[in-house]
Amino acid sequence: MQEIVANGWDRQLGSTLFDPQDWHQSLSPKYGFSDDKCRRMMKAGARVDAAAFTTVLNRVRGEARISNKIHWEFRATRRPPEFDALQVAIRHALIQEGLEVMHGHTPHVSICYWAPGTLPLTKIHPIPWRIDELLLVKTQPGTPRYQTLARWPLRPAPAGVESQHELW
Repeated sequence: MQEIVANGWDRQLGSTLFDPQDWHQSLSPKYGFSDDKCRRMMKAGARVDAAAFTTVLNRVRGEARISNKIHWEFRATRRPPEFDALQVAIRHALIQEGLEVMHGHTPHVSICYWAPGTLPLTKIHPIPWRIDELLLVKTQPGTPRYQTLARWPLRPAPAGVESQHELW
């Protein structure tokens, strides 16, 4: 939050800025809610086997996305190999449950979906972002708020691995 306040982005975004507790890294597509899909996603989440890791967010951007929304997000310059391994594990588990998968997720943290304006890619002080659990969430309609339905811890990272990523 320090970077947002220091750059005046909190004032620029106003009420469209997500509460930091709702900042998130998306790892799969939104499926819409049904009891059957929820059951299958819970089974898939329980099947995921991947290591925890830290990614380093070091830039922010705000660009127009689908439906004329302007999406602001923290971004990482580098993709930790553990991020890709987590994505593979999630895709495999979803496919086993007969759910569609999509590609293209990158290390980022969404902070606003409905910004009043765009922001060019801007470097910021590095922010370590720890990914140590997988959550299944249900979006509260019309808001950036989420209800956690299930959570699964990721395996601890092997000794010595985290320190390399934190140096980025």
